[in-house]
Amino acid sequence: MRLRKGVKLKAPAPSRIKYTEDAMGLIVASKPRALYSGQSALSELQRREEAAAMAVAVAQPHRGAVFDAAGHLVAPPEDRRLGTSLGRLCVRHKPRALAPWLLDAGTEYAAIIYRFKRALGVPCFRGSGDPLLARVDDATAQERREKAETDKRSVDGELLMVDRRGPIMMEAVCFDDIDAPMHWEAILVECLLAASDHFGFSPKNIRDARFDD
Repeated sequence: MRLRKGVKLKAPAPSRIKYTEDAMGLIVASKPRALYSGQSALSELQRREEAAAMAVAVAQPHRGAVFDAAGHLVAPPEDRRLGTSLGRLCVRHKPRALAPWLLDAGTEYAAIIYRFKRALGVPCFRGSGDPLLARVDDATAQERREKAETDKRSVDGELLMVDRRGPIMMEAVCFDDIDAPMHWEAILVECLLAASDHFGFSPKNIRDARFDD
């Protein structure tokens, strides 16, 4: 085809196709696809349900904000620790809330009780999201039972040195999620400290391992 003098060809329109030497061939450049309306609505519905569930939880009597003896906020109503008897024991302790490693020690003790009961065939009804359920290994039933018995006997020996009722109180609060009566508190704090030392959770370079200084 002949072109007249002075006539310029228009540049071709930019293509949305990028050429590549990759063996995959052509790559089409396109913007990420936006969420479809149904997906967006579902996400919004989930957010609303979660917010409603949290509102119900926060409205429970035990979910009130917690302050220490000096009036400083220790835990707002939505704090996860207020959802368990062990957590409430730790944050409501006066004059100061208990250190986080004592909460960890109580949680670890609950895991030992759980493994011990499961090894003995005792039914343990826990929620599907409970972290204790994730603590499963490939050992045989006999090996699991022996280890569970050894672990429980070892830590209970430390608790018995605090008080002969120590293991019973710790199981009630840490595993059974029963709120401790006022007269249990001093014993439980010492039991948590003993368990924390036993598990190696307590820092060595602080003056009082009961508190996070």
